[in-house]
Amino acid sequence: MLKKTLCAMSLTCALLSAQENTELLLPSSRPSAPKGSNLFVLAEWLYLQANETGLSYAINNEDFDVSDDTIMGSGHTAQPKFEWHSGIRLGLGYNLPHDDWDVQFIWTWYEDQADDAQRSSGESPTVLPIFLHPNVYNGQSIAACDSANANLFLHLNMLDLNLGKQFKLSKTLSLRPRVGIRTAWLNQHYNIHYADLFDKTSSLVLDEYSTSVQNNFWGLGILGGVGSEWNIKWGLSIFGDADVSLLYGFFDNNYSESYITPTGAGGLVLAEDNSFRIGRAIADLQLGLRWTSPCIKDRVKVVLQAGWEQHMFFSQNQIMHFVDGQSWGNFVQNQGDVDFQGWSAALHLYF
Repeated sequence: MLKKTLCAMSLTCALLSAQENTELLLPSSRPSAPKGSNLFVLAEWLYLQANETGLSYAINNEDFDVSDDTIMGSGHTAQPKFEWHSGIRLGLGYNLPHDDWDVQFIWTWYEDQADDAQRSSGESPTVLPIFLHPNVYNGQSIAACDSANANLFLHLNMLDLNLGKQFKLSKTLSLRPRVGIRTAWLNQHYNIHYADLFDKTSSLVLDEYSTSVQNNFWGLGILGGVGSEWNIKWGLSIFGDADVSLLYGFFDNNYSESYITPTGAGGLVLAEDNSFRIGRAIADLQLGLRWTSPCIKDRVKVVLQAGWEQHMFFSQNQIMHFVDGQSWGNFVQNQGDVDFQGWSAALHLYF
């Protein structure tokens, strides 16, 4: 009996020891060239449109009467409209030999421009200016103007360095969780011009009034996300990516307003700097179709993909907006977000 008990205990210990030494490994599914050097590059064409809240610069009311200060009338709010523009995303990566990890360095560049113009619909001025300091000529005498126009130039630069590992969860589903660091520059120049400004007595007060804004941001912080891929057949798959980054950033803003009178004299109403440090969040989403195929006798693997993507930069509109004709220094900011959405097409080569 003792001999049987000792044998059972020995067998149990052997099984436990074997179980402890067995690792539960998820198979790697990262793309690579079997006869390659573990290097890979990517090039993407972006076709995006930007949008931003808090840029309304005028209200155009067709039935506005400049001499009647009791009725504002009805109309529409004017803001610059962004166009679709191309951008680029370039990357360089390396499949690490240890434990199937990979590292990627990615650069994203994009520029966009927004424009708009408004004119009075009748003989009297019907355009109500918004970006105009309320203390102009002491008493808020400016009521409306004949015309207004606005243009905004936006420039985005973003660098990502991330470390990830792609593995199979099932026969058709792969995931690539990743962490890394991100730095981003988002610079905006906003110019607004009003012409032929009248007071409530229908008298011409100013020939021109111009507002110029620079709203520049730079930040550095942590990036985290996950990529997913659902294999279909014939090398085709559906992919979806989601990332979130939190950047500790710095805003450097400049704001100025100037005017020209009917006599040709000019003056500066204000010129203010507003610089501060603050954290900002960025969210990225992407969904599309991908095709993967080896070539050149397994020395290169080609990946082609196309899809829709969206990027949200939270609380990026920090334009100063003065709101009080009595306390001249009162202003508001944090007017809204900037987002980019559109199409992308990419070529990835694994050597």
